[in-house]
Amino acid sequence: MVYPAGPADLPGGRGGHRSGTMRDVKLYCRDLSWDGSGRPACAGAPRRVLSDAAPCFRDAPSARGTIPGEVMMQQILPSAVACVDTTADIPDAPTAPEEAAALEACTEPRRREFTTTRHCARTAMAALGVPPAGIPSGPKGEPRWPAGLIGSMTHCDGYRAAALSRASDLHAMGIDAEPHRPLPPGVLDSISVPAEREHLRSLEREFPEVHWGTVMFSAKETVYKVFNPLTGRWLGFRDARMTFDPGAGTFRARLLVPGPVVDGKRLTWLTGHWSLREGLVLTALAVRRGRAAR
Repeated sequence: MVYPAGPADLPGGRGGHRSGTMRDVKLYCRDLSWDGSGRPACAGAPRRVLSDAAPCFRDAPSARGTIPGEVMMQQILPSAVACVDTTADIPDAPTAPEEAAALEACTEPRRREFTTTRHCARTAMAALGVPPAGIPSGPKGEPRWPAGLIGSMTHCDGYRAAALSRASDLHAMGIDAEPHRPLPPGVLDSISVPAEREHLRSLEREFPEVHWGTVMFSAKETVYKVFNPLTGRWLGFRDARMTFDPGAGTFRARLLVPGPVVDGKRLTWLTGHWSLREGLVLTALAVRRGRAAR
């Protein structure tokens, strides 16, 4: 996702980086050591207002697997998706030969992120009845999925996940996870338009336990993970206007640039789901074949 003003304009400046991307913003946030309790808002959420059926306030089981109900991210994805997650890296996770080039200059923490998320992806392949295969990186670091599959991976401190589906079921899919903590000062203004910030202020008055800026940050990352594979184009932070429904656990992204053409129709909106679980913000969006975007 292209950072609108470029990383040099972030508070503190990161002029040495390439044109600002989501990775630049995440690096900036890590440098500031995000503050906040990190506890899930759902732990003390006002259930008198939010429906107990809302995905963001269901109790999350701790098991990890590919059966719906066992994986945190699975709860906000269609049943056609196989999802695997973990809260710990897998030190001896094997890598495929075609993945080696992406690891040559990696630090050890980045290597663990890379190998663990791909281990999750290959486990999800098995759940779909697909033989395990390598997932090389494209020129911009994007995963290149085996023929017949579409997928998405995410990682943040203490969490890694991969979600896969057969391409016959979905056009595209995106997932993202972020620590449920406040954004550093100045970041929200850089990734949103005034109408979005007013929307978040309204949500904060009713649900102050939720770090809405981080929810928006994650949702915009997920939208990009769907938009880019379908169009081959970048999507700036301010090229999609976000709104959130706390009761339904959904978000809508109104595309302010020409959207992808799916099943013969140009999309102007994308609709996804979000959840707060175990100190994490989780977001997911799937564009199903023959149906509107979920």
